[in-house]
Formats: sequence, C-alpha cells, structure tokens
Amino acid sequence: MLFLTHILFAILSSVVFLKFQSYNQLFFIVIASVSSAVPDIDTMKSKISRRLPVFGFASWLLFGHRGLFHSLLFPAVLFIIVFPFSELAATAMAVGYISHLMLDALTPKGIAFFYPIPVKVKGPIKTGSLLEKLLAFLLLIALVVYYLSA
Repeated sequence: MLFLTHILFAILSSVVFLKFQSYNQLFFIVIASVSSAVPDIDTMKSKISRRLPVFGFASWLLFGHRGLFHSLLFPAVLFIIVFPFSELAATAMAVGYISHLMLDALTPKGIAFFYPIPVKVKGPIKTGSLLEKLLAFLLLIALVVYYLSA
C-alpha cells in the first residue's frame, strides 16, 4: 500500500480507537500516523527509509522487505519498551503500526503476522492500483463523515 493510504487508515483507526479512550487526540493521531510509516523502513523505496537510509538499508539487509518489521513481533516489543514511559505513546504507536500491517495483509504479497513463521495473509489489492486509490478515497470519505458528524 502507498504512504497516503497508510496515513489515512492510521488516522481513521485512531479516531475509532479514541472513541473508547480519553487520550489527547491530536498527540495520539500524530504518533499513530508516524508509526504507520515505520514498517516500511525495510524497503529503500519508502519515505521513512529515504530519511533514515542507513537504518533502512540495514533492516532490509537483515530481514528483507515484509519480514520482521511486517509482523506483530516488532510492535509488541516496541510497546513493551515504550509503555513504562508513556501509555499514550505506546498505545498510539501500536494502533498506527498495526493499521499498516492490516492494510499490507490486503495485498497479493501479504504479510506473515507471526514472523518468522512463514504463514502469510494475502489479499487482492495491488499497491498503487485503482482499487487501492478507491480504498484511500473511501478512507478519506469516512474521515470527513466522522468529523462532520462529531
């Protein structure tokens, strides 16, 4: 999936999650949105790895694209590390990160949620396709409807 689709879904996931929590909304949404870009550190084509090329190259070299960083293991460890310092930040990071994984599971390449176990969840939406653009548009519409009805 493309960067914009991940950001839109992270924001939508955040606002839905925040209906049940009393965290600072702006802070939560910003952290979740940034965190939704982190899994793609393992590909040199992503926005995040272009900003952090040494880390991007190292993660790609060690784990390959859609390896460790596209599993539930990495956000779980991140959550455990960050939670003692900030429950809000840890939770927002988990929401954003997992939103990325959910979308990438909809692509034909899929992801292995329980890496290194190689069982993948795959879907029909090709990255950058018309179907993905339609999904991004629907996410945007859902956000607009949410905020207009709030």
